[in-house]
Amino acid sequence: MPEKITCTHTVQVGSTLQRAVSTVIEVAAYDVLEVTIADGAADEEVELQPGSDVQLLMITADSYDPSLSYKVNAAANPSRDLDQPQVFFGSGAVSLLDASAPASLFVSNATGQDVVLSVVVGRNV
Repeated sequence: MPEKITCTHTVQVGSTLQRAVSTVIEVAAYDVLEVTIADGAADEEVELQPGSDVQLLMITADSYDPSLSYKVNAAANPSRDLDQPQVFFGSGAVSLLDASAPASLFVSNATGQDVVLSVVVGRNV
């Protein structure tokens, strides 16, 4: 039975601009991972459940810093700073990370403290 995930975002700039979007994504399964990334970790692999049709990837942490980064699928791939929460919904947005569906994240932490990373993945296969 499919699971429904509701994604809602609001952007507000001062008192002059506000935009809100909401969408519902149906997925066959979802996973939630929480892992502590030790300070000084370099390319620590966080395995995601395998699946080829990822519709949602949400990466959050208990603190954000440009010294916290991740790579998708291989330690040799480009590094992305986790300086804010990151949410990719829809296969088009997820495919911006890598041509292949996300199977692993390689996380580096040079923030001076351990960081708790949370990952939500929704997939159809």
